[in-house]
Amino acid sequence: MENEKINQLIHEKIMNLKVSKPSDYADSISFAWKVVERMEKRGYLWDAGKDFKEYFMDFYRADNQQPQNHNVGCAYEFPKAICLAALKAVGENV
Repeated sequence: MENEKINQLIHEKIMNLKVSKPSDYADSISFAWKVVERMEKRGYLWDAGKDFKEYFMDFYRADNQQPQNHNVGCAYEFPKAICLAALKAVGENV
């Protein structure tokens, strides 16, 4: 998925913003970290790491740690992995 589309979805679905131009969430770790903070406020825990060349991010709820309830995003760039996992957690099919 293109970063512009990811940024737009994050802007609307995670940050709950409609009118302003989306930030570069999928390109910038400082903007992507705001996504992590927003997900924490929504009650999500997270885990992150790097496996060979790709980064991964996993958002999940503490009360439901079944494998099917983990929302993992993988990408060569960590900010994009954060965004993909957040979008999966809120039901966006990315």
